Amino acid sequence: MVTHKNGQSIVTARGFLVPPDEIHRCVSVQLWPWVFSKYPMIRSDSTSRKGDQAVAIIKEYLKRGGFPLMMDPAVIDELDMQIEGTDIIIDADIRVQCKCDYSGGPQELGGTGNLFLQVEESNPWKQY
Repeated sequence: MVTHKNGQSIVTARGFLVPPDEIHRCVSVQLWPWVFSKYPMIRSDSTSRKGDQAVAIIKEYLKRGGFPLMMDPAVIDELDMQIEGTDIIIDADIRVQCKCDYSGGPQELGGTGNLFLQVEESNPWKQY
């Protein structure tokens, strides 16, 4: 990705364009229509603003059960624990990195059909 500032151009990210269906366990989530009015974004927003909005959207989805989390639940077969009311235990150490990729997503919705999988990053202008 090339970022421009004060007439300068610099590569700030390197990665690969990959179709989502080629990514193991990648799940698409259709955004709820009201999300766009509650968390508006435009291409000219700063990277910090886009990042903040992406985080806010994912937080909202997590709170409302709209973000699919794939877990490996352990079924409890110990009678004492079942009597106490525990049938399944989910041990979840989940970390989510949020990115705003305007060009990503299905072509029929205006995207490239790919996701940009970033493997390197540089932040020369200290924009967080």
